[in-house]
Amino acid sequence: MKFPWLKTYPDEIDWRRSIKALPLFSLLDQAAAKFPEHTAIDFLGKHYSYRELRESVDIAAKNLTRLGVKKGTRVGLLFPNCPQHVISYFAILKAGGVVVNLSPLLAPTELKEQIKLVGIEMVITLNLTVCYGKIANLVGTKPLKKVVIATLPEALPPLKAVLFSFLKKKECVPIPNRADHIRWNELMTDDGSVLTPAKIKPKDDIAVLQFTGGTTGTPKAAMLTHANLYANAVQCKEWCHSLEEGQETIVGVLPLFHVFAMTVIMNLGILLGARMVLHPRFELKRSSKISQTKK
Repeated sequence: MKFPWLKTYPDEIDWRRSIKALPLFSLLDQAAAKFPEHTAIDFLGKHYSYRELRESVDIAAKNLTRLGVKKGTRVGLLFPNCPQHVISYFAILKAGGVVVNLSPLLAPTELKEQIKLVGIEMVITLNLTVCYGKIANLVGTKPLKKVVIATLPEALPPLKAVLFSFLKKKECVPIPNRADHIRWNELMTDDGSVLTPAKIKPKDDIAVLQFTGGTTGTPKAAMLTHANLYANAVQCKEWCHSLEEGQETIVGVLPLFHVFAMTVIMNLGILLGARMVLHPRFELKRSSKISQTKK
């Protein structure tokens, strides 16, 4: 069979390259092994190395398992761009669960419909009105059994954490003292045990249910396997053949809950061992000042 479009491909791209079918969380394990002390995430001035990121993911995965996440459990992520999103994403996968990306831009009724449609049993989110505030009344009702709630100050440098707590207090929702509400610091408490990642069949097991309205306008949850998404990251790296592992900086302004940013910022970034500079929202002045120092 002939592929006429190949003649327009750059010579450096190998159309026939074979791609291994691996669990998606292998991206992080490989990057942490190659570049343990390189910066993985730069979030408003607070840096997380690849070693720290993998350790946080492993701790969270153990605790998610303890909280009932197992093979096939649907866990929603309701975040702006922040370190907790990345940690939760890979922790869910290592525990065997299925990530369901939810958008903070949706109305409460839309979030309720999506949670019920795919049977989300747990949501991990921030205590912001635009996040937890939209699903608070759903926790404890079928199918949403639990919610894990983080705060932005937990991810910020000390001074910015204090300023956020003081200046943005009205944008936050109090966290109820209930058994079905788990605080982020509980998820990040290490009991010293060794994580045994879930046994994944990359070509069969779903990694992400991604809502998309691309064909009809009515959102549907597209099933993306571990092999799908691992291959997507490798394909992006192949196409962007001039990028160097351990030498790149990627600005994360596009929201990671969208499939494009999930692939070309987070998954490709981690495959490259790149420094991801995450922004919870687009701010032109801040984006223009991002350091291009290579780590």
